[in-house]
Amino acid sequence: MAASDFLLTGHRGAPTRFPENTVRSILGAIACGATAVEVDVRVTCDDVLVLSHDPTLERIANKPVDISQVNLEELQEIAFKGERIATLSEVAKAVKGVASLDLDVKIPDREAEIVQEISAHGDIRRTLFTSFSPEVVSKFKLVSSELRTGLIEQAAFRDAIEAAMQVGASCILPEVSDLDGESLEMAQNAGLAVVPWTVDDPKVALDLLRRNVDGLITDDPCRLAGAVLDWRNSSGQ
Repeated sequence: MAASDFLLTGHRGAPTRFPENTVRSILGAIACGATAVEVDVRVTCDDVLVLSHDPTLERIANKPVDISQVNLEELQEIAFKGERIATLSEVAKAVKGVASLDLDVKIPDREAEIVQEISAHGDIRRTLFTSFSPEVVSKFKLVSSELRTGLIEQAAFRDAIEAAMQVGASCILPEVSDLDGESLEMAQNAGLAVVPWTVDDPKVALDLLRRNVDGLITDDPCRLAGAVLDWRNSSGQ
């Protein structure tokens, strides 16, 4: 994984400033200086891959709509904060050539379709396929051993390191509060790139970068952009 690819990753775009997981949020994050964006992948009942962290629209649109039970047309009729649900193909096109893409895959057994969508509309070389599920990560590697994959920590960090190695992941994504020096060194010694979430404090970001993490995932890439730029200039990155 190239050192700069996921250096400053907008979590669902730039959700402190724009509606999360929308094209507007993704483009806003990139405009602020994000080198990558992280988005969440789900699927509609008519098999369209779309972006949403939650399985329903209850939180973002106050609608008890289950994404998996409606088609894309029905889904996109529902607006939230003036925006609509984005498709994966839209976002892949939007970031192609300008930023890397971190896909947090929330659904099983769609790995081949997701890879096909990125291959058709985005840049497969600048895409990281991630999941909380080791099984999903391992299935991406079955689609192609060349894919870059990451395991998102959901248990103890040391257990997650072992699980990531077992499924052939190239990256581990721990919650920042679990990232102590010993665990970071253990992951790095295992050859895993380390990209913690969610880092919103510039001072914490600088400390992590000085400890040689490979990237940061943040809800506010606009706020962290200056600190990351200062670090790159001082370190010669």
